[in-house]
Amino acid sequence: MLAVALPLVLAGAVAPAMLSLASTASVIAPVAEARALFAGAVALAQAPAPSYAALLAFADLLAEAPGRIHLIAKSLAAALILAAGVILFPARIARAPAALLVAGLCAVVAAPFADADEFALALLLTLLVALLAPPVRDTTTRAVCEGAALGGGFVILWLTNPAMPLAGLAALALAIFHSKANLLRALAAAFCFCLFAAALDLVAAGFNASRFSMAAKALAAIEPTGASLGGAAVSAGIVIFCAAVFGGREKWRSWASGFAVLVAGLWAAHVAAVDAAAAFFAAATVAAFSIASPFYDGVFRAHDRASVALAASAAALALFWSGARAVSAGGQLLFQLRAGQQAPADIRAELGLIQPGGLTLAQWIAEGRLAASETRGLFAMTPADQSAVLLDGATRAREIARRGLAVAILTGPDSACVIADPRPCRADGPAAAQAAKVVFVPRLDLDAATQAAKERAQVILYTDFMLAERTDLWDIWVRRGASLPGESANLSPRG
Repeated sequence: MLAVALPLVLAGAVAPAMLSLASTASVIAPVAEARALFAGAVALAQAPAPSYAALLAFADLLAEAPGRIHLIAKSLAAALILAAGVILFPARIARAPAALLVAGLCAVVAAPFADADEFALALLLTLLVALLAPPVRDTTTRAVCEGAALGGGFVILWLTNPAMPLAGLAALALAIFHSKANLLRALAAAFCFCLFAAALDLVAAGFNASRFSMAAKALAAIEPTGASLGGAAVSAGIVIFCAAVFGGREKWRSWASGFAVLVAGLWAAHVAAVDAAAAFFAAATVAAFSIASPFYDGVFRAHDRASVALAASAAALALFWSGARAVSAGGQLLFQLRAGQQAPADIRAELGLIQPGGLTLAQWIAEGRLAASETRGLFAMTPADQSAVLLDGATRAREIARRGLAVAILTGPDSACVIADPRPCRADGPAAAQAAKVVFVPRLDLDAATQAAKERAQVILYTDFMLAERTDLWDIWVRRGASLPGESANLSPRG
């Protein structure tokens, strides 16, 4: 299991830059939010994913560029999934399928476009497999210890995506029918989850109420969509159907467990708006290869050619999709590694990002072919453009920050604390502007969050600041009574 999954875990950490199609400000945002959380600028109850923020904060100690911080955090998240799989899966699932399953789940977490929601889905599926596929040798002591660990896992899930633990309730209801030891495991998991959650409320008053509110908002925002029946979905359905036919009423717990993993995983993926492929191969593995599976001993007890063919077909389908996901993610990680080595040196060093599309608006404005005001509403900015704009502002902002003036960049997140001014991060861009001496306001709307931040900060700017300088890409505002260092100090403020 380690040999198969460890390369996927390490691939992200060794890549020089992260492949992303998101706006640069949205890539910076989680890093800024993690720093703000641990600096005390954001209350724990208001943080969207404190557990993933902890991974980002730890990765922040090992790297400086926000893209690299994301890569290391994803590797840490995949390492947690690998550790849980190595501990829990071997006693529940045959060796080769267990190795492929943990590799597939690690691939989901480490893939270039994955984030906290993919980590939450992989963690949920790991916990569901442990609950719905009891080990071959189960004892009371083992059940209690594993239940406590699973309760801790559900707390991490609660701290990552509060809507997903609700999907585990159905699994708890089904888990109690496997055996008395599994009933004890489920009760221990529920008890420890409630105990840990109560402790969180003691640390941060109102924390659980805030998480329930976030979960309610996520559930209310779900929109009905048509089912996407890809190969993984069809194969999982066939495997569970074969297990139901082969096992019949005597083995209903096994194929029902696979079906429960499928339904819970699909529901969780739909809530988080992430790819549900992991739910298909996890459910197929439980139905075909867990100790409780009807194929585990049924093929050898009634080994006519039809039953062997049925079992072999179900096994092949279950193995194929988990292996295919691992291979697909491996190809993406290899592409990310090679593209990172060819990325522009400044973007790779300062942002750690690879954003396909090249420069368009930012390059044209820098060359004098377009004015910033002419581009509004005419052209769409690519993520690479946004990186170029932010790097342009960050270079000047760093020079000002070195002179002792607090600098803010007015985007949705507090971007300046990550790429320009090494100070404690604020809750967001407008909060950083309130405490800064100099504020950089992008003349182009980098994304929707930046546009909203500019609208929120207008009163602050026109009341407490003066427009001191204007470039093609930035308006530079200085707090009244202060001045820009160097050659800009002699400019007459305007505004």
